Amino acid sequence: MPSGINFGGGGAVAVALVAPPYTLPVFEPKPIDQRAMYADDFVPPGAERILPNPRVEPKLHETPQMKYPDLEPLPSPNGLLTLFSDSGEAKKVMIHWLMLYRKGAVRPESLFHTRNSHEVMWSTDNERVAVTDFIGDNRSAVTIVDVRDDSATPLLDLKPALLPYLAEYLLMSPTFVRAHRWSDGSRVLVRGVGRMAESPFDQFGYEVLVDLAHLEDPASVVFVGGYLKKNTPQ
Repeated sequence: MPSGINFGGGGAVAVALVAPPYTLPVFEPKPIDQRAMYADDFVPPGAERILPNPRVEPKLHETPQMKYPDLEPLPSPNGLLTLFSDSGEAKKVMIHWLMLYRKGAVRPESLFHTRNSHEVMWSTDNERVAVTDFIGDNRSAVTIVDVRDDSATPLLDLKPALLPYLAEYLLMSPTFVRAHRWSDGSRVLVRGVGRMAESPFDQFGYEVLVDLAHLEDPASVVFVGGYLKKNTPQ
C-alpha cells in the first residue's frame, strides 16, 4: 500500500490512497404487496393469524369509494352530498383538492388537499369521509373528515392498540394503512400491511376498529386481528 508521501528524490510527493476495490452487499426488501389491503381476508397462506380474546367481529358495510385524482364524482349514500377532485399547479407542484358540493349550495367547499394519490370512502351515515393518503416511501396515512363542519381528525394513532400484539420494531417499519370499510355509525376499520425494515423483510398486517366519536378515549381504537410470518418475534 502506498505510504502517502514519497521521500525519495527531490522532495515530498503526495500519493493518493486507494482502498481495495470491493462491493458492499445490498439488501433490498421486496415491495409491500398492496393487494392484501383490498382482499376480504388479508392473511396470506402460511402466515400466523393473530386474534384478540375475546374476538372482535364488527359488522362492515360497502359504501361509495373512489381513488383520486380522477374526473368521476362520488355521491354520498343519501345522494345529498358529492365529492369530486380538482387539481392545480402551485409553485411547480401539482396539488389535488378534495372538494364537497352540498345539494342546493352556491359553491363547493374544500375538504382536503395533497400532492399524492388518495382514496376516499363515505361513511354509512353520510357524516364522514375516510381519506387514505398514499404519501410515498411505502407509507400511507388515514385522515377522517367530518362533513358536518369540515373538520379533520389528526392522523390516526394506532400504536396503543397494536403494541400488545405486535413488537414496536414492526410498527416502525414501512407500512401502508388504509381505511378498509365503515362499520355502523362513526366506526371505521383501518387495515395496515407492512414489511420489516431489515432482513428477513417479512411482511405483516393488522386491522383495528376506530370509533371516531370518542377519539379522546384510548379504548376508541380496538385491535381486530393481524398476521405475522411464522416464527417472527412479536
